[in-house]
Amino acid sequence: MASSFIFFCIFACFFTAQSGAQLGVGVNYGLLGDNLPAPDATIGLLKSRNITKARIFDPNPDVLRALEGSNIELVLGVRNEDLQQLASDKNAATSWVANNVAPHFPAVKFRYITAGNEVIPGPLATFVYGAMQNLDAALKSANITVPVSTAVSYGVMGAAFPPSSGAFLD
Repeated sequence: MASSFIFFCIFACFFTAQSGAQLGVGVNYGLLGDNLPAPDATIGLLKSRNITKARIFDPNPDVLRALEGSNIELVLGVRNEDLQQLASDKNAATSWVANNVAPHFPAVKFRYITAGNEVIPGPLATFVYGAMQNLDAALKSANITVPVSTAVSYGVMGAAFPPSSGAFLD
């Protein structure tokens, strides 16, 4: 049984290094659970533990508001079920950016927008590229410079070790 204090899932810690930047620890902040602390309390805990990066899987407005001014770099996910509409309708991507990114920018340090979560391979894979293009265009139109990417399943790897020999499946 999970404690109410286990309110975010550390699915993976990621370490990043940029030229002139220091390493940081990040968490995947999940919102599926019972008795979760309020987003303000969660962000306070992340800050108290010097966690400088976080990922959320969908644009939860309460979490986005709590992240404002926190200096935590955020990877913001697009829900898998939104990919088809975002790929086929530029106006949907414009609305998504206007509703989920623009109101919080630059107070939230958006590091990336991810179009879906591990839908490649799968039936939604055909929508990822179009959604990425439309989201990128919508961000640029809003004068917001944030890269758009996606997260793929480890199942697409043919070889992963040693890393220098990494290859995708055919």
